[in-house]
Amino acid sequence: MNEHGIYCRNTTNELIICLYVDDMIIIGNNEAEMEDFKKNMMNQFETSDLGNLTYFLGIEFEMNSQGVIIHQRKYVLDVLKRFKMLNCKPISTLVDTGLKISLINDEKEVDLTLFM
Repeated sequence: MNEHGIYCRNTTNELIICLYVDDMIIIGNNEAEMEDFKKNMMNQFETSDLGNLTYFLGIEFEMNSQGVIIHQRKYVLDVLKRFKMLNCKPISTLVDTGLKISLINDEKEVDLTLFM
């Protein structure tokens, strides 16, 4: 991988370790291997296990029987609160969700000096 904070350990099971400053997320498909990795890390470094991931870099994670739900509910509520819009009425998007966007190359260029 090219990301400098993501490491993979490829054994018979996959283990992915995500690092950001002093936070670490361990993802894998084998619970025993993840626990073994955590124990090794705790022996090497002063760490604490915060349990299942619930919040990371403004993204919230909710686990249920069907999988993981990722959302930014807290962030949106904070923005609404900041701009005193907590009591505003919700409205559905005005964008056509089935719209296909494509590049048109035959348009003439815009004269930027008209907008200065």
